[in-house]
Amino acid sequence: MKKALTGTALLLLLLTAIWFARNPLLMGLANLYLKSYAVTIECLDFHLNGLSKVTIDEVCLSSPQADIRVQQAEWDHSARSLNINKVDVLHQQQPPGSSSDQPARALKWQIPDLPAINISNIKLSSPLLKTPVNLSLEYHQPQLRLSGPVLLQARLENNLLSGTLKWHPADLASLAELPANLEQKIGHNPIQTNWTFDGQTLDSQHQLSTEGSVILAESDAEPPCTVQIEASGSLGLRVDILSQQAIVDLSTLPVSLFAQGCSHLLPESLTKWQPDKLVLQIPEPVNLEPQSIAAPEINIRSELPLKAVLTLKDVASDFQQLSAAYLLQADNKSGHWQGEGKLKINDVTALTTHTLPDNISVSATNHHLVIEQFDYKGITLSALQVDLDASYQPEQGLDTDISMTMDSLAQGALGGEKLQLKLSLSSADLKKLQGEIDISADRLTSNLLQVAALRHKNSFGYDGSAFSLKGTSSAKLVLVQGTEIKQPKLTHQAHTTIAINQPTTALDNLTSAHTFSLASGFYAELSQQQQRFDLKIPAQPVKLLNNLLQQQSPPIRAGQGKISANLDYRLNTGRGTGNLTISDVEMAYGKYLAKGMNLMLDGKQDSGKLQIAPATLTVDSLQTGVDIRAVSALIKSQESDVVIEELKGQLFDGQFKLDKLILTDEPQRSLLTLNNLDMARILELQQETGIDVQGRVSGNIPLHIHNRQVEIRNGSMFNLNHGKLQITDNAAFAALKQSQPQLEPVLSLLQNLEFTELNSDVSMQPNGLLFLDMQIKGRNPDKKQDVNFNYTHEENIFTLLRALRLGEEIQDKLEQGINED
Repeated sequence: MKKALTGTALLLLLLTAIWFARNPLLMGLANLYLKSYAVTIECLDFHLNGLSKVTIDEVCLSSPQADIRVQQAEWDHSARSLNINKVDVLHQQQPPGSSSDQPARALKWQIPDLPAINISNIKLSSPLLKTPVNLSLEYHQPQLRLSGPVLLQARLENNLLSGTLKWHPADLASLAELPANLEQKIGHNPIQTNWTFDGQTLDSQHQLSTEGSVILAESDAEPPCTVQIEASGSLGLRVDILSQQAIVDLSTLPVSLFAQGCSHLLPESLTKWQPDKLVLQIPEPVNLEPQSIAAPEINIRSELPLKAVLTLKDVASDFQQLSAAYLLQADNKSGHWQGEGKLKINDVTALTTHTLPDNISVSATNHHLVIEQFDYKGITLSALQVDLDASYQPEQGLDTDISMTMDSLAQGALGGEKLQLKLSLSSADLKKLQGEIDISADRLTSNLLQVAALRHKNSFGYDGSAFSLKGTSSAKLVLVQGTEIKQPKLTHQAHTTIAINQPTTALDNLTSAHTFSLASGFYAELSQQQQRFDLKIPAQPVKLLNNLLQQQSPPIRAGQGKISANLDYRLNTGRGTGNLTISDVEMAYGKYLAKGMNLMLDGKQDSGKLQIAPATLTVDSLQTGVDIRAVSALIKSQESDVVIEELKGQLFDGQFKLDKLILTDEPQRSLLTLNNLDMARILELQQETGIDVQGRVSGNIPLHIHNRQVEIRNGSMFNLNHGKLQITDNAAFAALKQSQPQLEPVLSLLQNLEFTELNSDVSMQPNGLLFLDMQIKGRNPDKKQDVNFNYTHEENIFTLLRALRLGEEIQDKLEQGINED
């Protein structure tokens, strides 16, 4: 009996100890079971209310994903009901890269018949929510009702929870933090969601039709750039809460994007190609994980006016890096564009304008653009083809190759045919770069210039502060206002410093040097330093320019002699100075030949006016059908016109002098003075035999010049001393006497005439028709009879000089001189 009492007392004592230690004992046992699920009971306080009721004052559960605190819960075994007054759930957002030490394992519900459950207040807090959410829950098998911002009704049967939910996207604005512009424009159309949950996997299908808008850019001067978003279809979502992985199926949910007021963000030349609508489609499921997202394919399509498809392949991101491959194809009625490439962003969280070069890798492979016809602001081109291959990586830098061809290019009077451009560009760090450019054209045309078979090549480089260029240009033929320049060549060198914050200063710091040469060997040098240009033509044979000179009208042909010139011009002031030197030059102009030409000319230009310092031009001989020698003239300027003064020389063994000649088309008057001319030399122009004249004459010949035509009005000539005229065996004179026998006595007096006075009025029409009205007084010594004879002569002086055929003799002499040189 004593032993029984003792055992009973010990048992009661043990039970009492267990009762008072119930909370830690139960927590320990439960944590052993929950350890594999990474769940820990942090606090527990319960007591019994009779044999069928348990009151839980507080229980605290902790896991890596959430902390749960249950307060004032009562289990009634006889009524099979669980009533909970309050549940606090604090969701823990996992930091990037963190994971539980526990291995993932299947978590499927094995739910027995549940009692009735009523939770009055569930408070859900999360970093993802704008404010905590308050919910209430009721369960009466098999119906589940969850009340809160939305009303959820579901069924729990065969360990599967399923239901249908109607909600609005605008409800998200009250729960989660959204961009301000999206929060205001988010759609208000209802969404119907059918879902199932087996304790681990949530499957849902969302039928929706929604629209909204997002402002991309705002400007005080322009309406805001707004994108209208429309989506209608079905969205599938599967979430595994154990692995925290999700699959999103958007294949039947196309998204349409309409841009409004965004044209000012595009280059003006591209505004007409701005698509009316973009359609976004994701044909394959998107995989979401806590630390990554992957989309096998994303398509962006436009229809009008540009039919285009941008396909993104293998899109993947760990929320720090983003990578994708792309395929691009675009078509419209006049063009086609296709290409592919890859894109990688190393850190999307640090993506700014300044960090972009160190944060992005991009490539463009086999890009090919074809435009059959393009018109923009008067520019028309046809059959344009562009090929592009480019890549950029922060470690390797930029490498770009561009090739462009077109059949024709036109803008107003400017035009080109069969143009081609090749550009290669490379840079290790986007701060320094180097490249080459190659341009060719079968033909270029303008009002003043035509170029055939143009070729230009240059290499260039930039070291971060200075830009340099070196290259060559050539052409098969250049036509300048009807003058052909065959096979010209140019060499170029240029250098400038560029401040990144002030790129316009590049022209202010530019220096360059150019050399121009012809196939004949003639060359000129042009140097430029900022606003100053210096052109130099070193002394060289003037005959090297014969290919150009012979194309003038009348043609010019040079023989011996040299030419040189210098020009210094300031672009900012419009002022320039220059000089021209001609040394012992022999030159033929049409049928005229000049020898021994010498000139040293200095001039300047200021405010659009040409000023020439007085300089002397000398010519040893000038053959025009008349032999002229020792020619000299003073050349200067007068109000931007070139003036020749004191033009004088030797003519017919006498002298001539022209007082002034202005090289202009404006009307002008000059006086030609003739002095002591040998009449015998003048008569030689007629190439008559049997006539001999002796004596000398002088004269004053007023020249009226207009539009490069010469007219003589009221000119006069007179003899200086007594002279003599003898006519013997002249066929023309004999024929005249025979045809007019009544004049034979008078004409016979002229056969041997000693004249004392010879005067003539001289006039000439612009067409060269010369009129001489002569009065001759003298005596025939044979017949001892005085003679007073009036004679009028009319002849075209231009025809007379051409009849002399001296041009062929001049040409022969010039060619002989050139060959000897």
